[in-house]
Amino acid sequence: MPGVKRLNSVFTMPLDYFLPEKCALCACPSSLGFCINCQKLLPWMDCCCEICSVHLNIPGICGRCQTNPPMYGHSIIPFRYQPPVSDHIKALKYSDQLHYAVSMAKMLSLWVMKNPSALPDTIIPIPLHRQRIRQRGFNQSSEISRIAGRILGVPTGHAIIKRVKNTVTQVGLSEKMRAKNVKNAFAVKNPGNHRHVALLDDVVTSGSTVNAAAASLIAAGVKRVSVWAVARSSFTAK
Repeated sequence: MPGVKRLNSVFTMPLDYFLPEKCALCACPSSLGFCINCQKLLPWMDCCCEICSVHLNIPGICGRCQTNPPMYGHSIIPFRYQPPVSDHIKALKYSDQLHYAVSMAKMLSLWVMKNPSALPDTIIPIPLHRQRIRQRGFNQSSEISRIAGRILGVPTGHAIIKRVKNTVTQVGLSEKMRAKNVKNAFAVKNPGNHRHVALLDDVVTSGSTVNAAAASLIAAGVKRVSVWAVARSSFTAK
């Protein structure tokens, strides 16, 4: 399926695009995003921290979350940031291949459905700054959240939080610099009466971005924040 250039929302696409019935890898008939055979080739997150989803050798809570827990209390991330998932995320973000948002949202939704008690009141995509939106034309996290929300029957709160600081890219920064880069980057516009929200991002690396957004929501009165993402990237603290 060819890429679609500069669409602000997948809902401007025809229904058969929103619900493609082909595997994102082999193009065989599949309504799951990836067919059963190709799902075996995906870099599933088999063992990870119960809070931040960093890879672990044995189940449990990582040392960092025990000594310095993040502002969010739980995360759901089905994949490690490795091919082919990492390739699809890059194609979505940098090559306008918006159809990959559909397969990613479907697989994330299936992972969430394994624990239906984790469903939040609303899904909040990690916002981009308006300047980044103008450059890219869309927010990949918003596209994934729209589809996942429709699949799971959970509303999407695009207007709850905004990015007020045009941060530089986190790529190449140390963990300390990442945290400093996103400090005070978010402002909550309308927290409402939500008791549980899920922040959705495409990739979590050090966790600084989602933690900063979660801190803003908690400060605004949200009782519980979870993090959802498609993939968790390995990160070595410096």
